[in-house]
Amino acid sequence: MDFSEDRLSEMFSRYLRPYVPPPRRRWYRGGSRYNPRYSAFDPWAGHRFRYGNSRRRRFRRRPNFRFRDRFYYRPGTIPETPKEEEPEEPEPPSEEVLKVLHVEDVDFHIAENTRAHRTDKYDKTQDRVSDDGEKENGELVIRRGKEFLITLNMDRPYNKEKDDLRLVFRIGDTPLPNKGTEIVIRVNEKSYSSIPDITAWRASIQSIRGNDVKLSVYPAVNSIIGEWDFAVQTVLSQQDGTDKVFEYDEPDNVYILLNPFCRDDIVYMDTQDLLDEYILNDQGCQWYGAYTKPRARPWFFGQFEDGILDASLHLLRKGYGLEITKEMSNPVMISRMLSKMVNNCDDNGVLVGNWSGVYDDGQRPTSWSGSEAILKQYMETKEPVKYGQCWVFSGLLTTVCRALGLPCRSITNFESAHDTDASATIDKYFKIENGRRIELRGMASDSIWNFHVWNEVWMSRADLPKGYDGWQAIDATPQETSEGMFQCGPSPVAAIRKGHLWLPHDSPFVFAEVNANVVYHEVTLGGLKVAEVNKKKVGKKLSTKAPNGRPLQMHFGIGDHPDRLDCTHLYKPPDGSNDEKLVLETVARYVGNIGNFEGVDQGISVFIDNLETVMVGSNFEIRSHVQNVSRVRSTVDITITVKMIKYTGAELEIIKSLSFLGELLRSGESKLLTVSISVEDYLEKLHGEDGMRVEVAGKVRENDESFMKEEEFTFDHPDIIVTPRGPYIIDKPFEVLLEVENPLSVPLTELSLRLEGPGLRSSGKIIRPKQTTVPALGKFSETISLTPRKAGNRAIIANFDCKELPDITGQVEIDVPPIDVINENMHADVTVHT
Repeated sequence: MDFSEDRLSEMFSRYLRPYVPPPRRRWYRGGSRYNPRYSAFDPWAGHRFRYGNSRRRRFRRRPNFRFRDRFYYRPGTIPETPKEEEPEEPEPPSEEVLKVLHVEDVDFHIAENTRAHRTDKYDKTQDRVSDDGEKENGELVIRRGKEFLITLNMDRPYNKEKDDLRLVFRIGDTPLPNKGTEIVIRVNEKSYSSIPDITAWRASIQSIRGNDVKLSVYPAVNSIIGEWDFAVQTVLSQQDGTDKVFEYDEPDNVYILLNPFCRDDIVYMDTQDLLDEYILNDQGCQWYGAYTKPRARPWFFGQFEDGILDASLHLLRKGYGLEITKEMSNPVMISRMLSKMVNNCDDNGVLVGNWSGVYDDGQRPTSWSGSEAILKQYMETKEPVKYGQCWVFSGLLTTVCRALGLPCRSITNFESAHDTDASATIDKYFKIENGRRIELRGMASDSIWNFHVWNEVWMSRADLPKGYDGWQAIDATPQETSEGMFQCGPSPVAAIRKGHLWLPHDSPFVFAEVNANVVYHEVTLGGLKVAEVNKKKVGKKLSTKAPNGRPLQMHFGIGDHPDRLDCTHLYKPPDGSNDEKLVLETVARYVGNIGNFEGVDQGISVFIDNLETVMVGSNFEIRSHVQNVSRVRSTVDITITVKMIKYTGAELEIIKSLSFLGELLRSGESKLLTVSISVEDYLEKLHGEDGMRVEVAGKVRENDESFMKEEEFTFDHPDIIVTPRGPYIIDKPFEVLLEVENPLSVPLTELSLRLEGPGLRSSGKIIRPKQTTVPALGKFSETISLTPRKAGNRAIIANFDCKELPDITGQVEIDVPPIDVINENMHADVTVHT
């Protein structure tokens, strides 16, 4: 054999070529074509690749999702758009073929249909210019279970007696009718006389005018959601009794989403205010901090922005291995899959979680203020984005669910338990040395987070007994595995409240987050003893944004935020009620010992005053009340310790510890013990965190009884003042002034800014300000230019991030008028002047 260099190069050249996807007819600009399934040859095919769509302006056409998905798995390669082949000159058509009805164009009535389906806010439905200057066509986005209109333009008038029309919808690489991925609908020429089947696709003729046939198409209420190919078949009946089928391929996809506006869809919501918030509102917030003073972080969900719907559908397909399955019609399975795909742990999903405090190779979690920038970076780089924490995972999951038509909201649980052993208890072990409580973290992995943010989605649960419809808890933060994957939910919130932990999915874990008892075990020379059982520490002030359909309203006063909606009653009965006792008894039969710990009757009671407002950089005082509730006099040794902590409950450094030895308390007597904290005590121990834990621990000398109490608080941060300077005109830049005062006696370094909001060009991109540091006790001031690309009222969210003092956010609302309003005002000004 010839093993020369040229011969070897020729033999192995096919293995060395870069990957180039094969040409697909999907990108041809319409026209009839040969369809081997129907054994029909259309000699007009070559003439109709371009002719069929000449009436509509066509801008850049992106490859369909199958090509995008395949290329996604080949990072570093450059996709080559398939070239349209020049068709060979066809043979002259026979007289018989000339009689066949041919489609020349399709009008999707995008503006009319999207208004009716409440999808007109999606950028994808508009002819638009992308950030890179490319023009793109609007595409049809509809919701299942509701009719939409299309008009077919034929090469001759439609004849009801002779012509036969079929509409074909396909999704996936290998569409099959028995899998619900290929739908062939014979057009009905008459109205329906009986109540139609809501689970069956149908189409009927609405009107015929000349060569135009207007159709009404109904996508089944249980349709698979995604990008559907659309085609029209016309039939030629032959003398031998067989049919020749000619097919016109429409180059634009039809996007079909879930329909919470449709009574027949299982995600249906019957309240318009809720729909305005949980489907149509692209701005909101997450709650964070401590339960003693919840704070709101503005968040731009951006589900309608260009590229976000494509990213959301890509995540769903990727979760199923790029295959289209019937599960993609079921919101239960859709929400569970999305909770897995938003984190990167199993399938190279969107976001990498990081709680270490070291973020040198990525972005600090506090630097994000919206989902759009994260999802676009993920789709552009083909790599998981670094880094995020629970509120970022929740914001992303809210975006993806709302984009697909699934009602969703972020839920914050203050004092949230992380139960690692499915015991529904949080076990803490400690010992007392010299009056100080020393926690033994190595004996247990359970923890209590200052707050944790997950999600709820709304749906009926036909897979469960009655009584579990409504909100379902899902969680994308990778805490514990479920069925071998980092996914969580959907778990019915009603089941959590009732203690029905046997219901899917992951109900025991969610129940423990809001209801676990905290059991404190003291380690002594004689072994372990239960020192205290706190049944009220976990699950406080579960919060979400109030459903008002507006952006978050900034609140600078003292007291509860007017946009906070308390959801605690949905997850747990009132403390001490009969319903709570019944729930605990039910859970005890399922998990065991949650209801068996009664603890010890303690003779000493401790209460720690709430720290209403402590601005970081200021001095403050810890006030603890210690009371003897026993009938005898007691001598106590007490230590008050203040520590810096992460929001996950992990302890950092001790700020200050002060002991009070030999305090004598008569029966019923109470003493106030205070600890003063100065800026110098904690300034060098912040490490970018703002949480602190106050522990009061002690022992009674007479009976060696130990007692303890702990509370968590957070420092307040300064606000960023956002001042826009109009006028606001579409595609014309305007300036925004950003100001922040540094309350610390050290400079602020590693500064970055991020501004985002709906309808803004280059929204969400990191900005490195000209001012590189902020002096100690000094002021930051920067002017940024923004450009609106569409009209409407919107909030601009500003995020100021730095090494010493992260998580400074603010927002301001602006109103961009439509172009025609501006023109009218200009005309009025000219008239008055004349």
